[in-house]
Amino acid sequence: MRKLQRGGRHFRQITTLAIATTFLTQNFAWAVCSDGVATVPAAVGAGFQVGSSYQLGPGPWNAGGANLDATGKTILNPNNWTPGVYTGTANSFFVPDISGNFNATAAQLAANPNLQCENNDCSTGPATNGGHNWTFDQGSTLCKAHYAGPGGGTPTAWINPVVSPTDCIFTDVITGEQTIVVAVGNPPVLVTVTIPITRGITDLPYQGEVITPTCDPTQYFPAPVVPPGTLNPPPLGPGKPSNTYFNHLGCSITHGNAIDAAHATTYMFVAGIHGGMFVIPLINATPSVGGPAGKVPGGHDFFAGIPLGQKLTTAAISPEGKYAMVQSLRRSPVHWTCFNPLGDPERRNDDGSIAKFPINGGTVGTDPTTGGFGIDPLFFVQPAGSAKCMQTGANGLAVTLTNTFGSDYQPYFGGRRTINSYDSDPGYNLNTKSIFPKAWPQCIDAGHTPSSIFFAFNHGRQNECLNAVANGTMDQAGITEPQATIRHQVFMGVPPADQTAFQAQAVPGNDPVTGLPVCPFTPPVGNTGLPPQPQFVGWSANTCQSIGYIYAPPVGGTVAQLRLVTDQGSGLTVYQIRTYISGLPLVTGLGVDDGHGAFIVYSDSSAIGSPGREFVTMWPLCEDMGPGGTP
Repeated sequence: MRKLQRGGRHFRQITTLAIATTFLTQNFAWAVCSDGVATVPAAVGAGFQVGSSYQLGPGPWNAGGANLDATGKTILNPNNWTPGVYTGTANSFFVPDISGNFNATAAQLAANPNLQCENNDCSTGPATNGGHNWTFDQGSTLCKAHYAGPGGGTPTAWINPVVSPTDCIFTDVITGEQTIVVAVGNPPVLVTVTIPITRGITDLPYQGEVITPTCDPTQYFPAPVVPPGTLNPPPLGPGKPSNTYFNHLGCSITHGNAIDAAHATTYMFVAGIHGGMFVIPLINATPSVGGPAGKVPGGHDFFAGIPLGQKLTTAAISPEGKYAMVQSLRRSPVHWTCFNPLGDPERRNDDGSIAKFPINGGTVGTDPTTGGFGIDPLFFVQPAGSAKCMQTGANGLAVTLTNTFGSDYQPYFGGRRTINSYDSDPGYNLNTKSIFPKAWPQCIDAGHTPSSIFFAFNHGRQNECLNAVANGTMDQAGITEPQATIRHQVFMGVPPADQTAFQAQAVPGNDPVTGLPVCPFTPPVGNTGLPPQPQFVGWSANTCQSIGYIYAPPVGGTVAQLRLVTDQGSGLTVYQIRTYISGLPLVTGLGVDDGHGAFIVYSDSSAIGSPGREFVTMWPLCEDMGPGGTP
């Protein structure tokens, strides 16, 4: 390990393997990938190289025996998946869902008891492996990709569907707004919301992200016994110390009913340049032979707290669902943030100091008007128009190209010329919050108490975070002008800024090895109900660390992979970096297909956005950069 100092700023530990003059010159090998065979090459430090052959297990990269050389190895063909269909695709995301398995044979079900098929028909549609990929295709629009291939078998390609309301999304062109009062919930609560005046639904979303809140009721103590006839009895008791905002939100949405990612509603955050930011629920369709498979879009909900005319294009949602962020490719570097965009599961007061339904702890109560028990029995997903939104800072870029929240819960802004973050070494926790007052998210209210973030949004304390700066690790590694960035969460952990004293400190007797409290295990998004990928077997998350990856393509046809882990002591992010793939055309977007364990690259073979000239590369997912080959 070594320490780097950023211009007199704080110190942080960086793994020496992660830093090189340029990440193209690194030289190290890693453990097995999702196909069970591959390893990321170490010979020249350029990762997997286009045109080279590799020993791989079966998967989309060699479906039907395609792309094999004379020795049986798989050639990295940059156009190995669905050629001649997509245009300038700006990322994709995998949405876990439920499809039917009508007409499946006994042999198919014996081989795969969890078999689900495209169009819900296993006699004609290939296996979906628990979900679908939604692509931000700039030639048609944001659509759910259908699978093509043998009935009940491995897919061999995607089919870009005919644009329809069950498969594709345009966003509203908005010309004005009006304010109305509506009754929401049961019993009804009057809520003032601002709704858009639309001229049509014709905008193509550019970039966005999704979140699927799930519920694990075991993170709460048992519900209290209440007198018969009690109105709105509490479904769960107080939250345990290991409960998280993400789980609290999911259990509030389901009112305490357990649900996994495949069955839960997914919330898609997107932006349209002639409208603004929207949230769109994706809900499972009832399976029928030949009918829609998986989740279909619900109604568009507009974040009216952001003024019109911002020409917004890139939306993101933090992993736990607390912050939705959006910015523009065309206008100022200012980014807008909406707080608790799906609603406040804790039902805090104006300054945030009192939570009626706290994530952790609380006392048992029986009156929903005063709170006390685990979840709010009156919770509902709020209309987006009632969410509190404001300018929270600027990304510090000359030209904005992309943005995301990392698996470390920090915002990252990509463009000309760097990837920026709040502080060159982002993050903080209870131990270091007074040292790093401009770290996200406490910078939202100038480094005051975390509860004052509520006050900041409720009273419009804008731009307190000032300007993001070049991320020290990514800048040194030469990751410049990325067209896209995506995160892939491995373990949710607990956002360092939100860790309670119990979670942030070692408590003897909790974990026999670390002494740390055991945090809830959250499997990789989309893997619910599926066999674990090889790199996750035997690895347990017994601390509150969040662990995951960011992928970013600098100029030059290369994709960089970054492993992000939050340091338990400081809350700062620790990075490891390597080159993942090189030799590609101009990269326009990225994705991860969790169902098939595949990493996806979209690259423009024409370099000018010509229709149908997008290359789509499917390749094994290798998230094995932890010590000893763990995630």
